[in-house]
Formats: sequence, structure tokens, C-alpha cells
Amino acid sequence: MLKTNSPYIKFTYTLVGLEGEPQEKSYMLNLSYIVSIESTSNHDLKIIMNNNKVILIDLGLNNKASDVMDDILDLTATGSDYNVYNISSVNK
Repeated sequence: MLKTNSPYIKFTYTLVGLEGEPQEKSYMLNLSYIVSIESTSNHDLKIIMNNNKVILIDLGLNNKASDVMDDILDLTATGSDYNVYNISSVNK
């Protein structure tokens, strides 16, 4: 059987609900649709997609933006799940 790499990476973060229970949230991102990635600080990424959607990712203190960008650049990020602090998206 052939092993194939997924073109997706996943960013996961946890929120605390109103009752204090943790709620895990995930965002799947297809690497084929990334137009550009900017590092706005050492722990933040701004990803611009080809549909003009902008994804803002606060990586938290455990992840460095340059490391995640290097993983994406050399395609070792495919199939990875990064635990991050927060994700938001906006349309341009």
C-alpha cells in the first residue's frame, strides 16, 4: 500500500466554555491554497489564501513562527497538528 501525505495541516486550540469545560477547536488548512505567510511577531502568523481570506494564528509561547514557516516551506508540515493559542479569520 502506498503512503501519501495529506496536503493539509491542522491548527488546534482549546477554549474554556461557560461551564468551565474545555472545548477543542481545529482549523484545517490546505497548503495548496496559501498565497503568502507573514510573521507579524515571533509567535504570530498571518496566512493569506488564494480566495482572499486571511487567517490570523496566535501560536502561543510554545511555537515559534519561523519554525512553523520553515515546516510549511519544506513541506514537513503536511499532516501535522500544531497546538496554538488562538485562530481568527477575516476576508480582505
